[in-house]
Amino acid sequence: MATVAPQSDPQVKNPTGKTTIPESESRVPICDWTEKAEIKLRRKIDFTVLPILMLGLFALQLDRGNVGYAMTTSFTDDLGITKDIVNYGNQLMLAAVVIFEIPFNMVLSRIGPALWLIIQVFAWGTIATAQAAIHNKSGFYATRFLLGMWEAGYLAAALTIIASFYTRKEMALRATLVYVGNYGSAGVSGLLAGLIFRIPETSGLKRWQWLFLIDGLFTILVGVVFIFIMPRSTTDTLPLAGIKKFNVFTDKERDILAKRVILDDPRKSVKLSGISPMTALRICLTNFPMWGHFSINAVNITPKGGLVFYTPTIIKNLGFTASTASFLSAVHNFGVCILSIFVSWVSDKTLLRGPICLLSGVYSLVFSGVQYAVVGSSDVWMKYAILTLLNSGVAIAQALNDAWFSINTHDPQIRCIGIALAVTGSNVGGLAGQNIFQESDAPYYPKGFLKILCLYAGSIVLIAGMILYYWNDNRKMKMAGELEDADDAEASNGVQGKRVLNQL
Repeated sequence: MATVAPQSDPQVKNPTGKTTIPESESRVPICDWTEKAEIKLRRKIDFTVLPILMLGLFALQLDRGNVGYAMTTSFTDDLGITKDIVNYGNQLMLAAVVIFEIPFNMVLSRIGPALWLIIQVFAWGTIATAQAAIHNKSGFYATRFLLGMWEAGYLAAALTIIASFYTRKEMALRATLVYVGNYGSAGVSGLLAGLIFRIPETSGLKRWQWLFLIDGLFTILVGVVFIFIMPRSTTDTLPLAGIKKFNVFTDKERDILAKRVILDDPRKSVKLSGISPMTALRICLTNFPMWGHFSINAVNITPKGGLVFYTPTIIKNLGFTASTASFLSAVHNFGVCILSIFVSWVSDKTLLRGPICLLSGVYSLVFSGVQYAVVGSSDVWMKYAILTLLNSGVAIAQALNDAWFSINTHDPQIRCIGIALAVTGSNVGGLAGQNIFQESDAPYYPKGFLKILCLYAGSIVLIAGMILYYWNDNRKMKMAGELEDADDAEASNGVQGKRVLNQL
């Protein structure tokens, strides 16, 4: 906490309720609030902005992943398709995410992440609902592509908002909590699917149609919540609906919001501006760290890409019914929530990013090895337990990796494009993961689990490489006298040419 200065009111208020910081104080503002006031404000952000972003990702995963549960019903027979065609459809969806991720982040840099998120939620919610009406392969392919297209950029926009509302030491846990919306959705989706599948088909719709319809309508409802609650920015906290009574932040709290992240990291005084195609290309071609984080996500998420869709089927192949398999496959998602929150909390407390990512990779490597070893066992419940423990560790390094890049990146344009690229890496991994499990390898998929073992070994090597890169960069900064400790940033007034120590 910075030293409290005498009370002053540097903010400028205008009729729209926005708070602006005078140019003379835009680099390093004065801390004119108490620690108690900042704690109260942080809790308010935790109970408004953070839950909304979690809810959006919850809906995204609900609509993206429910096809895995649909596969345990008559879905493929009703559409006249095979499970391999379902794989191709999911690959098409993820390909759309990869194609539109960076272009859509260029759009959000111009219109603002809050408005862009609302447009996205309504768009993909409508498409997700329309999936209940598909009746052939063409309709399946079309809706999967459109769903992926409109989901592209959501996570990067959410992480951009998190970076603007929270300080560096708060980032990892909050970024992980956003991801918990994803993990929790996967768990609830299984429970919800199990309940929906008990609806008799004499109701007029197939079980998979009810699944798509209910999940899609829920997403549209989430879009309505965004309109009435989501703040436009840290300086203009009025929700997009424009209703003042839904603005939970006071003038003083807006002032603190606009200043506290800059006091934590003076580099954030530079605001995000519109990103042109040439600027995006230049950033992609000249920034090495973003490609390192892209690679970590791509390799680390590939196993999840296969497991997320095939876990219900793998469990069903152990001898369970479709409904029971849906319930059992939901359990590991709550394990992911617990593990991811714990490791991100440790990361924020220790300020260790890479080493915690590395330990997460070791966890996954160990249990993927055990899973491969027991794949031929006849003990059904032991195989289920190992599979659940393996699934509980998938992707827990993803949020840490994204936060690690965001924390160590000073330029908002590089941060915006880099987060988009990291998310693209996750989707590239998810896309590649669709090919891990093949029908020829059924019902226990030993070759698939061997691939997963090798992938986690590779992810450990990549994470170790990024730790070494940041350590070497810090060493070079110290030798060149370029280093500025963030704790001394206010006193130094954000001297041009100085850099903040990378967090390992």
